[in-house]
Amino acid sequence: MSIVGWGIDEETGKEYWKLRNSWGQYWGEMGMFRIETGLNILNIEAENYWVTPGTWTEHNKPCGEDGTGCLTNTRSYVDPGYAFIQK
Repeated sequence: MSIVGWGIDEETGKEYWKLRNSWGQYWGEMGMFRIETGLNILNIEAENYWVTPGTWTEHNKPCGEDGTGCLTNTRSYVDPGYAFIQK
């Protein structure tokens, strides 16, 4: 599952997380579902992980299957939280 957003339900006024799963667009709300925030449902608020890419490209064209064309215009990024995590 991936948290892809949040919102407020218009009928109940409750905040929710919007999540994506791997079951496809025919399940739930086009492959998405909602769970209420602040209640740690599914342990989603206490147990979460994310990835920060080390490099990325800034051109909008496909690169080859073997990786050619992917390494032009690359930038590096250092996650400011990385040092904290390592302690």
